Amino acid sequence: VYLRNKDNETLVDIEITNKSNDKPIDLHSEVDIRLYSQLLLSLREGERAKCINTFEALQELRGWYWERWLEMEAPEDHTVRDVELAIMEILTPICEAYNLKVV
Repeated sequence: VYLRNKDNETLVDIEITNKSNDKPIDLHSEVDIRLYSQLLLSLREGERAKCINTFEALQELRGWYWERWLEMEAPEDHTVRDVELAIMEILTPICEAYNLKVV
């Protein structure tokens, strides 16, 4: 799952893996610091703190996945698609707030 800007550049790369049936699904997220910084600098000063917190949370999605979603929200027999849908719920308002898109 990719979070991209209007120029189709990837700000956030979210990788959901399921290497084998005997290992649990895992998640990794990475924020491109250059593109994130450009976005941050394009915002008014009063909007920057929220953006910083938002992208910090995106960088920490693996922790959210293991500590919150798996423990409290995940269906018992969840699939990669279930994880993708949960991620999409997080990304949709971010896309709207910062004129981004999910690919």
